[in-house]
Formats: sequence, structure tokens, C-alpha cells
Amino acid sequence: MTVPQAIGLAGKKECGKDEAGRILEERFGYRVVSPSEIIRAEINRYMELGQYPEAPTQIKEIMLYGKIADLYRRPLSDNQRVLQQWWGKWRRSQDEDYWVRRLKNKVDGRPWVNTSVRYKNEAEQVLEHGGIVILLTGRGGGVGGIEGHESERIEFPADYIIDNSGTLENLRQTLCYVVTAWGQRNEKLDKVSTA
Repeated sequence: MTVPQAIGLAGKKECGKDEAGRILEERFGYRVVSPSEIIRAEINRYMELGQYPEAPTQIKEIMLYGKIADLYRRPLSDNQRVLQQWWGKWRRSQDEDYWVRRLKNKVDGRPWVNTSVRYKNEAEQVLEHGGIVILLTGRGGGVGGIEGHESERIEFPADYIIDNSGTLENLRQTLCYVVTAWGQRNEKLDKVSTA
């Protein structure tokens, strides 16, 4: 079966991107790559070394008084989300393609899924690797983090839109349908639903 070489999952926080990534990994063997994991690992390194970038007081306090283990706790606390959003924006301010290059180092030739496509250049990276972008809607967007943060605005077109307001099994079936249909047809599906 032919599958897209890359899949980018987009959508608001807590819309099901990580779960969709796990489904694609289990069902089709995709390697899951996550900018959020890369950000957490980088913050972890800075904290272990006691290095703190020029940052607002709130960010410095989170880093100084937080615990490294807290970076990996689920669900994310407001402080974790604020720190990760600030860190991502800070790196992007230094170099718009910083995270795209970091992600490129994680791709090893087999099909991969980026579980957190937030910006146009990240979506373009997926497409350049022969991939598709899937927007998950129907849930997510809860409070916490930096309200109205730019990473919550999806400003690029998606190849598929999945309404993820149904069950986990509905999501699994819909993702499998999209991936297998992609291999069988050249035209794109407009919208599919898990409801």
C-alpha cells in the first residue's frame, strides 16, 4: 500500500494530534516527530546547565523554580505551556526556520508524522517530503498557556479536515480511511468526520 511519506497534524491544543500520531505509528509504521518534544529537550538541556536566555521574569521564574520532570508531565500545566510557547517563539525570532531544521534532523527516511504543525513553513516541509497536512477540529483550544498565541492560529491550507468530535475508534477509522484513500486516489478528499 502506498502511503504519504509525511503527514503533518495541525489543530488547536488538545484537539487530538498526539493521539492521531500514535494511531498512525501503530497502524502504518510512521515515525512520530514532535516539535514539542524537541522544545522540551532543549529547555531541559538549558535547565540542567543552569543557562537561562534573556527572557521575561515569568519565564525565568518558571525555569528557575520549576523541575525538569515537570516538562514531561501530562496534561501540561499552564506554566509548562507558557514556557514552551515562549521558547518556540524565542527560537523562531532568532531564525524562522529553526524548528524546521531541527525537525529535519529527526527524519530518517521512513514515513514520518509531525504531531504539531503550527506554522506555514512547517506545513511546507511536510509537503516537500511528499506529504499531506491534516487539520483536526471538533475539540481542543482549552485555556492555558499564552492566550491567543500565534501558534493557535492555523494560517495555511490543509489537505484534509477531520472533525474529531467522535470517539477514539472513530478517529482511528477516519485516519485509516484518509491514509489509504490517499494512496488510491489522486484527488483530495474535502472533509471527513469522526462523528
